[in-house]
Amino acid sequence: VSNTYETKANVTSKINNIQVGGTNLWVLSDLTTGYEQNGNFTGDGDQHKTRRTIIPTNGAKELVYQCWNPNGIANSSNTNRVAFYDSSKTWIISYDVVKLNGESYQQQLMGIPENAAYMRLGAICGPSGSYNDTIKIKFELGNKPTDYSIAPEDFTNDISAAKTEAITSANDTLTTTIANYYTK
Repeated sequence: VSNTYETKANVTSKINNIQVGGTNLWVLSDLTTGYEQNGNFTGDGDQHKTRRTIIPTNGAKELVYQCWNPNGIANSSNTNRVAFYDSSKTWIISYDVVKLNGESYQQQLMGIPENAAYMRLGAICGPSGSYNDTIKIKFELGNKPTDYSIAPEDFTNDISAAKTEAITSANDTLTTTIANYYTK
């Protein structure tokens, strides 16, 4: 009976420590070229991508980084970092994100410092000197990686762009139709 109780307590403890984020925090429309260094944004090189926005940690204890690299691109000479900041947005510490090693999938789990309230995300997205859009990145709060999904902000931007394109096309068609009507 005591072994069963201890096993149940261990299982319950492990289940209670699972944190699933799900939402991709790597927002393509918020990326800029450069890398994080000691809490500051610096550098160049298209392979370095960093979110412009410092984002809240929302009390999470861990952060999952995942990289899908279907073309097996490797870049062992460059790295980027995730920077953590306190509630006053003062830099605390930065952790290197794993380097692109040519594997089709890489994953990393980072502990979020207890006093961290914000973070800035950075990653390498290609070989030295160039960006490769076949590489898919996902950062999510928690310690349980989930399948790739586009960031909600990028999905919204795609919808807005499609609406704008449809309206422009409809206006062009209407203008051409009216012009053709009056030239007859």
